[in-house]
Amino acid sequence: MPEHFNEVGAARLFRMSREGVWQCELVRFPEPVRQEPEDTPYYPGMMMAVDSQREYLVQTKLVRNYEKEPVLLLNGFIDAFLEEGICPAQIWARDQRTYRLLSMFCSKMQIPIEVTRSLPELDRVQEMFFALLYHIKAGKRDNTAE
Repeated sequence: MPEHFNEVGAARLFRMSREGVWQCELVRFPEPVRQEPEDTPYYPGMMMAVDSQREYLVQTKLVRNYEKEPVLLLNGFIDAFLEEGICPAQIWARDQRTYRLLSMFCSKMQIPIEVTRSLPELDRVQEMFFALLYHIKAGKRDNTAE
């Protein structure tokens, strides 16, 4: 996984207050998206990070081709926490894929990381996130069909 990432952002993050156990998973969207109607649809990926205590989702960017450019996911993850003004105290990764993506970053940042398959807070937030996303998407379809 990425050996190089936003080192400047990581250094800034390192100096911030460490808070929370964050449940994380690299998620691939179950349905294709497109920016404009004439664009080719694609299945983006994003790193979902949920605070275990508050069930708060940190907003990370969607990445079009995350398998070829995993560093974009990692840099988006760093940027999202910079915007929040906090550094994770600990990370629980859902699976080995997520663990591999975050492990070098966590090592350099001295953030404990472990694979934990049971992440109920992440499950709840993911379910709400995708339900809302597809509700909005369905509403747009209804609006454009008129």
